[in-house]
Order: sequence, then structure tokens, then C-alpha cells
Amino acid sequence: MQFLDDDPLIAKKDFGVQAALDAYFEELSGVLAALPREKIAAAVKICDETRRKNRTVYLCGNGGSAAAATHFAADLSKVAYVPGCARFRTCVLSDNTSTLTAYSNDESYDRAFRGQMEGLATRSDLLIGISTSGISASVVEAFAFARSEGMSSIAITRDGDTPLSRLATAVVSVRPARIQVMEDAQMAVLHAISIMLRFAAETECSGACVQDRARPTSKPIRDVPC
Repeated sequence: MQFLDDDPLIAKKDFGVQAALDAYFEELSGVLAALPREKIAAAVKICDETRRKNRTVYLCGNGGSAAAATHFAADLSKVAYVPGCARFRTCVLSDNTSTLTAYSNDESYDRAFRGQMEGLATRSDLLIGISTSGISASVVEAFAFARSEGMSSIAITRDGDTPLSRLATAVVSVRPARIQVMEDAQMAVLHAISIMLRFAAETECSGACVQDRARPTSKPIRDVPC
């Protein structure tokens, strides 16, 4: 992982602010351009099928990825909701501090997400995990449980062969870069998925609202007359 002391944008004392900004956004642009569109579309399909079946989406991550999981759960509940359609049912495994600390103190943090799923999840539910490293033990354990139960799972993680990618049903890979850039790209993936899920729900339940729209982002969501 890229830490601040090793970051060339910070370590090089004569590197001006403007040059540092240009370098950061150039790196981010390259990572965004390399995102696998077909894999994102596959993730959208899996998520939409879960909503249509009225099953639960479980989400997990650590650190910034935990915040991204919470953010995405809010987008599934609000952005992707269309009146008349089934809502997304979500459960963010990294949000309950009492449960997290109980598992961490009594067993191990590695089981903090898996332990919750063992008491809640069913075969028809979906697990989404977010990890810049692909090796976070707590996330990997949750995916191991999902696989053992025959659950679908989506990993949003770094490109390459990792324990997480090997366990997931579907993988949306992000090209390795500094952690901040990878987190930016992962959040872009999650935002794109939520917008596509909104469009899918509109197509299913509010056809009159979208019949003349060439693409789902042709208008801001607030302007859609549904």
C-alpha cells in the first residue's frame, strides 16, 4: 500500500502544489479509463436481480472501504429507488460497532463480518465487498462464507489474483495505484452502479418516464418526471 512517507508527491519537497495536483488527477484519469465496463454491467445485473427477488444486499469493507459500503447502501435505498418498484434491502456489516467489537474482542476481527452473516444471510442474498488490497481477512472470510452457502457475491477490489477475487462470483477490478486514487475509482464504480440500477428500475416500473430517453444520464435524476 502507498503510505504518505513513500508518496512521491509528498516526498519530493520541490514538487509544487499545481504539479502535484496535475499528477494526482492524471493518475486518477488513467485508472478510471481502465475500469472494466463489462464487469460493472455484470454487477448491475446481479444487484438488480437481487432487488427483484426482494432479497438482502450485505455490504462490507474496512476503513475508507467501510465508508464506501455505507455510502453505497444509502444510494441503493435512495438513488436506485423508483416508486412502484421493489426497494433494495441492505445491511452494512461494518456499521454496527457493538457487534464488530464483540466479535473482535471475543473471537477475532477476521470473523466480524462472517459471524453476522452466519446468523442473517440466506442463499438468495447478495454480498458486496470493497477492498483496495484484496487480502483483508475480515472481508475474505465473509466471501468464504458466501461461497460455502452458494450466495452470489461481488468484489470491488484491485486488479490481479487475490484471495478475495478468487472467492467472488463477480469481480470489478481497479488498476493498482495509490490508495486514494483506488478509493476514488471504487466510489465512481459504486456511483455508476447506482445510476444504472435507477435506470433499470425506471425501465421496469415507469416506462412512460423513460421512453424518449436515449441514455440514463441524459437528465439529472431530480428532473425525471416520475
